[in-house]
Amino acid sequence: EEDFLALYDVVEGLGEGSMGMVCIVRRKKGFNRSLPNAPFESDPDRLFAMKTIHIGRVPKSDVRALRNEIEVLKQLDHPKIIHLYEVLYSKRRIYLVMELCRGGHLSKSGCRKFTEARACFVFKQILQGLAYLHGQSISHNDVKAENVVFVDRRVYSDVRLIDFGLSQKYVGEYFRRVCGTYYTMAPEVYFSTEAGGYGLQADMWSAGVLLYIMLAKGQFPFLESSEQLVDDILVERWRTAKYLFDPVTWQGVSHETRELVA
Repeated sequence: EEDFLALYDVVEGLGEGSMGMVCIVRRKKGFNRSLPNAPFESDPDRLFAMKTIHIGRVPKSDVRALRNEIEVLKQLDHPKIIHLYEVLYSKRRIYLVMELCRGGHLSKSGCRKFTEARACFVFKQILQGLAYLHGQSISHNDVKAENVVFVDRRVYSDVRLIDFGLSQKYVGEYFRRVCGTYYTMAPEVYFSTEAGGYGLQADMWSAGVLLYIMLAKGQFPFLESSEQLVDDILVERWRTAKYLFDPVTWQGVSHETRELVA
């Protein structure tokens, strides 16, 4: 706590969850500790998001994901991936100083207002982030709307990929752990045992699902939740990639963009 208070002023609280809270902070002026890739000197008034995690509140099942996210983010430096500037540790808490994004995350309701141009603008940035990740042989493993955040509230805001708790390093062998979120999960992830595992390409399926949702005004191409796994017909459509272009919803979407989805 003393290290944090010596370095940062709290400007505003953003919210609190079961494991901690998130607030907006500003680096204290005159403190000469420098960090790699940190914009403190060039912009001393810049605001950051400070994520405070109470170690004692973290369920044992989430400890691995938390450690994994921190270690992965330390390795990454790309304009389409959320930037982790600093990690501070105390006996009871972990403080993550991150890039501040004020535009909220991609949502089903928000997609209802998307134009084709805006959907492709967002999708391109998702692909840029994934291309960088895959170039580092890292899979995200949970590409979904909630993990795409807007930097600000402009219609054509830049986006960032967040939440790397499930990320894995590809070292030549296919992944076999079933992880992610069902509505964007690639079928080879869920059926990894019989499919022989999956690779970095599973992220591309998830990105494609997001493009579909943005263009289809919030409609889902396959599953919406785990409750639908009991529907054998729907699961088979998902497994065999049988999706539909509703003529009313997709009216006006160009042939080229439909081909991109396909």
